[in-house]
Amino acid sequence: VADRLEEQLAQSLVLLEEQLMLADDLDRPWGEFYEAASATQVQVYRFVDGALAQVERRLQQREQYQNRLLWVLQGGALLVLLISSYLMMGFVTSVRASIAAILRSAKRLSAGDLTTRVVLDSRDEMGQLAKDFNAMVEKIHRLIETVFHTTSAVNTQAGSVGEIAHQSSRAVDEQRRETEQVATAVTQMVASV
Repeated sequence: VADRLEEQLAQSLVLLEEQLMLADDLDRPWGEFYEAASATQVQVYRFVDGALAQVERRLQQREQYQNRLLWVLQGGALLVLLISSYLMMGFVTSVRASIAAILRSAKRLSAGDLTTRVVLDSRDEMGQLAKDFNAMVEKIHRLIETVFHTTSAVNTQAGSVGEIAHQSSRAVDEQRRETEQVATAVTQMVASV
């Protein structure tokens, strides 16, 4: 269609040049020239109207495609937002539960319960914190047991030392009595001499 239109436009230009611009004489009736030029013009207008209609259809198709693509992108973005929000809420819930478990155990530990442990099945930083907390409680428990055993040993030794001191005191008293008796006997012997 475009080639045909181009050919007709070229013929119109030739017609315009030969019959009007470069013509030796202008004896051709004006009406004939007008009809030939008008016929070409009508075809040009039809072509332009058809081309504009085609361009408009293509633009509408492209607009529809772009709108569909926009909806798909918006839907995808919304889906990603929802999934990431869900995952973030799960993460926050998990962290809060882990912190709450550690806090409960810390409160029990501060109340004197050395058997408390944090039970977390996670392999992340919170799981490592729970493991370290449990190790700390175990060390405190062992330290207190060691202090208890040491205190018991010291009490036992103190009791032994007290018994030895009591025995020594009795031995010293016994020796003092015997020394007094010897001194009394020596004094009596000196007085009898």
